[in-house]
Amino acid sequence: MLWTIARKELSELGRDRSVVAVLATYVMMLFISCLVSQWIWAERASAQAWRQHAAREDWLNQPTQSPHQATHRGTVVYQRPSPLAGVDSGVAPELGTEIRLEAHQRHETVNAARENHVRMLRLDFITPALLLQAILPLVIILISHGLMSREHEQGTWGLLASVGLTWRKAVFGKWLAVYCVAVGLSVPVLLTLILTVIWPLRGIEMSSQELAVRAAALYGSNLLYLAGWCAVGTALSARFSAGTSFVLLISCWAIWTLILPRLAVDLADSRFPLPDERSLRDSRATAVRQGSDGRHSLQEFHAALEQDLLQKYGLAKLTDLPIDLRAARLLAGEKFTNALDDQAERQISEIFQQQYRVVEDLVWFSPYLSIRSISSALAGTDRGHHDTFINAAEQYRRAFVESMNTAEMERQFPGTDAAAARAFWNQVPEFQQHFPSATTVLSAHRRSLAGLFFWCLALAMLALLLPRGGLS
Repeated sequence: MLWTIARKELSELGRDRSVVAVLATYVMMLFISCLVSQWIWAERASAQAWRQHAAREDWLNQPTQSPHQATHRGTVVYQRPSPLAGVDSGVAPELGTEIRLEAHQRHETVNAARENHVRMLRLDFITPALLLQAILPLVIILISHGLMSREHEQGTWGLLASVGLTWRKAVFGKWLAVYCVAVGLSVPVLLTLILTVIWPLRGIEMSSQELAVRAAALYGSNLLYLAGWCAVGTALSARFSAGTSFVLLISCWAIWTLILPRLAVDLADSRFPLPDERSLRDSRATAVRQGSDGRHSLQEFHAALEQDLLQKYGLAKLTDLPIDLRAARLLAGEKFTNALDDQAERQISEIFQQQYRVVEDLVWFSPYLSIRSISSALAGTDRGHHDTFINAAEQYRRAFVESMNTAEMERQFPGTDAAAARAFWNQVPEFQQHFPSATTVLSAHRRSLAGLFFWCLALAMLALLLPRGGLS
């Protein structure tokens, strides 16, 4: 019975040329978007791989003879795009992808703007994900706003009821028809995800199994989101006339997709503003110049390192150490500046978390906020994945600076032979970029998942309530 109702509705939609034209136009737009987006991100991945290779070669072939001077010469690491960035680019285009690494300094990514870190909710209808999440609901509204009300207005409900069709079966059958259309319109994204899993971008540290899980969860969450929109369209059509239902649905779309996301971002920024970057830099510079910030003292780091060295070599005097003591003190200085940076980062990170909590509090009222958070996280293009890259780059910076300063302390040098020098600099391993597991990602966004499930469940219950006139 349900499939009979669904086939009947699909047949009627197929006879409406204007609806068919809209659906065909949407599929064409989504298909082109998928092709263009995949090509753009493949080119970016290739460019980033080439830049990383060039930076590595520059490090291995440097003419510097002092390991410590090499830490000041530094190197550069580049963030590789996620394999799923072609489906949902998230905030990746808004954040920097290049970090310079050198001693005593923690640089920001190029072109990164901290004040825009929660603006993952902006509308960019060129990307496949946002065509799916922001535009496809409008198509669903177009085909669902008059489904149930048409039976009342045309007087056909009495005939349907006479053959034993209950209202709930009619609602579910019509919802099924709309949902089949929505799923069919999303096929270009499904094909893109399948091809991405089969032929992922090169040079990405993500297993094929992990990529498949992320792709499946990404598509599944979007199907759940579309199911909710089909439910709200059918529910309002059952309760109101076609005209009233259309106005209410467009209002819901505007509130959920445009107003509440903007409100969440502005509210987060106003309630928890970030500190001025210039004042943070000035405070750090003052602490470095004075050797103390009130919490950490350079002298304390020097004393701790010297004590560790005396214990390591079993000596009583610093002058007896068989190492370069000046270079050893460079290690202590690096730990001191690292402590200053960690303190500032903790302060900023706490503000970020407070801002995100404000946004998360509104996912119960906006399914668009939920799906954007989940989708960009699974695609590996949200702020969390960017922070993972930044933290990995910082740990890499500290490790290579410590390695080179230790070599300087132990009087190890590259020498003049080109092959030997290259082998010496190759002691610093290549930077490796890793992605957190899908389980970790979903756990971090469990509130958004709960909000999406709650929204869909509430709308499904609403759709099955009794209609106007008490028909059952």
